[in-house]
Amino acid sequence: LIEEYAPGRPLVMQLESAIEPGGGKLALGGTIPLELSGTGAVPLDAEVSLSDLDARAIAPYLESLLDLPAASGSLGVRAKVTGTWPAEIAASGSIKLEDVRRTPSEKPITAGAEFNLTAREGARWIQFSRFDATIGRSQLGLHGTIDNRGSSTRVDLEIPPSSIDGGDLGTLLALAGGGPALEISAG
Repeated sequence: LIEEYAPGRPLVMQLESAIEPGGGKLALGGTIPLELSGTGAVPLDAEVSLSDLDARAIAPYLESLLDLPAASGSLGVRAKVTGTWPAEIAASGSIKLEDVRRTPSEKPITAGAEFNLTAREGARWIQFSRFDATIGRSQLGLHGTIDNRGSSTRVDLEIPPSSIDGGDLGTLLALAGGGPALEISAG
């Protein structure tokens, strides 16, 4: 449902849809700019919810972003974005992987993250006020900034003490770009 449309103005809309294969559900709504370029500030107030999406449907994207081919499993995302682009936007939400397997015979990956971030100056400066992740039985978090405003990128992140299960270490390394999942046992 498009509630309001006028050229040069943000689109006010509400969308709900089933996603095949696998019967995932998508809900998107709010005030969404049709163009982010230009000289003016663009208001943004949007929410997206994606649940039970078959991971195979987006396997090429998961593989390019996380080196995660996704032979099975599901994905969910919930996010709210508000603010004025490019000056400042805030985003909060969660991402969830349920029983995602890189190959049919590998151990499934169940992971999730909750986040709160602020982006300024066209996302050239990003502050993570909260990023809490769980992978299997492990929990870790971080907060800090990523600054792309200069000639080089400055990353200033703090990772507080975390609880990482030895059995999850191989999965953590694989998701961080360390190649195929390793099997490490705690003992």
